[in-house]
Amino acid sequence: MKKYLFVIITILTVFGVSAQFSDDKSKFVKEFQKAVSDYGNGSFMDFVKGDFTEMMEENKLPDDYFKKMVAVANKMSEKRMSAYPFIYNYVYSVSSFVLQGQSSESFSSWSKAAEELLNGRNMNKYKDFIAFSSLFFSDRILSDKANFNWYYL
Repeated sequence: MKKYLFVIITILTVFGVSAQFSDDKSKFVKEFQKAVSDYGNGSFMDFVKGDFTEMMEENKLPDDYFKKMVAVANKMSEKRMSAYPFIYNYVYSVSSFVLQGQSSESFSSWSKAAEELLNGRNMNKYKDFIAFSSLFFSDRILSDKANFNWYYL
């Protein structure tokens, strides 16, 4: 019996267990908060515990956006992308679509492009796209450098 337990633990350690997010909004919020809180209490937690939680509690995020967000977050988790900054940047981007009043057509186009990159071979392109998206949709930043930022007005 101990031998089998050792083998199971070894397999789980070697291959890892990816977290799966629930498709229930209240559970998703708690799971997302927990996953991101493992990375500390930086300024990103203000969004997670504030605007995002409020948006979910008040049902401001359309159901089709939420379903897509859960599916992509789970796929990112399966690809071993960390909750912060990668899954956080994706969720932040989706939330920004709603908070900034973007059209559903824009969301659909952006989501399709993001999904194509996620299904591609080069995960760095996807990670860069999501990092860019989180800054662009929330603050209209085109380029974020140490000494200056380029904004879209």
